[in-house]
Amino acid sequence: MEQEYEELLADFLLNGASDTVLTEVNGIPLPEDYLAFMHSCNGGEGDMGKNAYIQIFTIEELAEANQEYEIQKYMPDYFIWGTDLGGMLFGYSQKTGMYSAVDCVSLSENDLMYEEPTLLAFLKRWDAELA
Repeated sequence: MEQEYEELLADFLLNGASDTVLTEVNGIPLPEDYLAFMHSCNGGEGDMGKNAYIQIFTIEELAEANQEYEIQKYMPDYFIWGTDLGGMLFGYSQKTGMYSAVDCVSLSENDLMYEEPTLLAFLKRWDAELA
């Protein structure tokens, strides 16, 4: 895992490696930086950075989480990969190639927040926005 991830996730409980191979969710190819991150840790939960608490779903949980929130119905070009456990879902848009947050109540592409081009940039911004 990259040094910047290690610093940001120093107090984060990582899940460890997984043998599960997944290349898409909701018909959306998973981005390379996301796959590289998940290959090294397979998600986790806990404090992130100085201000945030998040949960990143395991590869094994992705399809079920997206199905439970009916993401394909409300945001067909999007898949969710995590949450702040406080009403915000974190996802990726195939249409824009951006990582972002969306309120789990609205689930509208018009309400996407904190859009960033990489997973690391999104996680850093999420932490900074909560300061």
